Order: sequence, then structure tokens, then C-alpha cells
Amino acid sequence: MEGRPYSVYVGERVSIAHQSQIHGPAAVCDDAFLAMQTLVFNANVGKGSVLEPKSGAFGVDIPENRYVPAGMMITKQEDADALPEIFEGYFFEKTNRDVVSVNIELAKGYREKSEK
Repeated sequence: MEGRPYSVYVGERVSIAHQSQIHGPAAVCDDAFLAMQTLVFNANVGKGSVLEPKSGAFGVDIPENRYVPAGMMITKQEDADALPEIFEGYFFEKTNRDVVSVNIELAKGYREKSEK
């Protein structure tokens, strides 16, 4: 990502749920999870971070391994810096990993079916 021009960058193993939008310039780093109806606009979402349903990031950098609570719109960098860290037992802690795993298995199944 660094040193390469982009309008919208989406890292590896990122999950973008239903009705979510990423409007550039924006970056969503590896292992992030954007839950349903989230909006990233002119913002960066750090590695391993989560935007819970109906939340958003506007013109800020969300640090790594933080989460934006459901319904919250982050528009000030000081608010982004104060976001809670993901902790063991956090509701969405393993959601992205599980979604990625299911999608990999689905792709394998589709590939096997198309090869028959």
C-alpha cells in the first residue's frame, strides 16, 4: 500500500458486509471487518479493526485493532485515537477470521463443482 497510488485500497482478508461503502480516498487494511451498513469516507481503517453495524469513519485514521461501536460516526482524529481496543471475548473478535474461512471454503466448493 505505501508508496503506491490508490483511490480505494482494500487489504488482504478484509470482509465488507452488506450495504457497506468505501469512498475514496480510503484504505481498509488487512484483516479488518466492516459490518453491515458501514461507511468509510476519506479515511483509513487500521489492520484488524472493526466497524460495527451502522458506524462510520470520516476523514480519520482508525488505529490498528480498535473498534467503532455500532451507530457511532467518527469524524475527529482525537475520537478515533480514543476508540477501545479489541479484547479477548469482544463480540466481533473472531468474526472476520470466520467469514474469511467460510468464503475460502465456498470458493473451493464452487471450483470443485465447476471442474466436474
